[in-house]
Amino acid sequence: MPNQSLKASSDCFELVKFFEGCKLTAYKDSAGIWTIGIGSATTGGFPVKPGMTIDMATAEKWFLQELSKVEAQIKAEVKVQLKQSQFDALCSFVYNLGIGSLKASTLLKLLNASAAPSSVAGEFPKWNKARVNGVLTELSGLTKRRRAEALLFLGEDWRTDEHKRAGVPAPKHLATEPAVIAENAGCPVKKFLREMKIT
Repeated sequence: MPNQSLKASSDCFELVKFFEGCKLTAYKDSAGIWTIGIGSATTGGFPVKPGMTIDMATAEKWFLQELSKVEAQIKAEVKVQLKQSQFDALCSFVYNLGIGSLKASTLLKLLNASAAPSSVAGEFPKWNKARVNGVLTELSGLTKRRRAEALLFLGEDWRTDEHKRAGVPAPKHLATEPAVIAENAGCPVKKFLREMKIT
């Protein structure tokens, strides 16, 4: 089977952590799902509950555990050899949407049919909606993330050109974008944002 030696790289870590943010107290995400840490909706197989708090080490541990599951799921579904950037983009996609979304997607069908990378990348932006109060709604955060994943899939730097190509918010907007705010100084996404000089 192809891709068995691939693992998510730092490019994947940075993208996921940037868009997921990091909160050590349970909160509802934009789709109304209780979430904690770096986008974790489950804790040891159990759903996150209101009032739950964790420390930074636990947030990082759950992130890596979930990402490891995502890697295995992708390897089981993708039948063609992937480049590292393509694997990273798919890991971010599945970490956010779940393996069921990938399995049901035209994206996967095109990928397994050895379609041109540009055709596959063109499918990412279509997955920018979530159910909000029961209504399928386009979310700006998902639109930005899908654009970033498409760029990464093509081997391009999603952080270039002052973040405009990927729709990543400029520094002044970080304070108004809850999805990318890290509320705790020790959070890895805080370190990433400082290193990227975008805070």
